[in-house]
Amino acid sequence: MTVLRVGYKAGVRFDLTYYTSTHLPLASEVMSPYGIRNVEMVTYGPNPDGSHPPYQLMFSAYFDSPLAVQN
Repeated sequence: MTVLRVGYKAGVRFDLTYYTSTHLPLASEVMSPYGIRNVEMVTYGPNPDGSHPPYQLMFSAYFDSPLAVQN
């Protein structure tokens, strides 16, 4: 299993509704013939000390192999 991760910087405009309802399903559909097995996302809130994390969201795509990611 190979994981491709993309971090979205904090402080940059980001439309979470569009991302979850349109972008993720479209990306999954387009990449499914190339061996994508699963996608997930994690959103980040403030750190325990109240400071902001460097990322607002982390996207992960799981593939069978490094070759599948390259395809």
